[in-house]
Amino acid sequence: MNGKPQPFDKPHLKIMNATHYAVVEQLSDSVPSATDSTQKVARPGSLTRTIAGRYSVNGDDYVEHFEIFPWKQGIGSELNCKCEVIDDLWYHRFTLPGTTPGTTLRFEEHYRRISP
Repeated sequence: MNGKPQPFDKPHLKIMNATHYAVVEQLSDSVPSATDSTQKVARPGSLTRTIAGRYSVNGDDYVEHFEIFPWKQGIGSELNCKCEVIDDLWYHRFTLPGTTPGTTLRFEEHYRRISP
């Protein structure tokens, strides 16, 4: 965020197929993974947040269409991003309004392709 790496302190997954995406984030009650002590996993019955819907790609323009969103007001809106794929990494860049009026937050996410 804003040029500085930000650790995800909560476990999350982004899953995509040819037409849709889903992001699931663990909100609370995380515990160390039994197989990788550097990662955390959800405790059964803990809270999660999900964002999901269709996406579209046109060149380096990537748009997520929010069909499932934590707040009712977000359903039907979209997130416009720039993206590129290099080898098995997908770079996803976007900005959001900051908490201080007139400011923005710049995000760059890196995702690795996992083949089944």
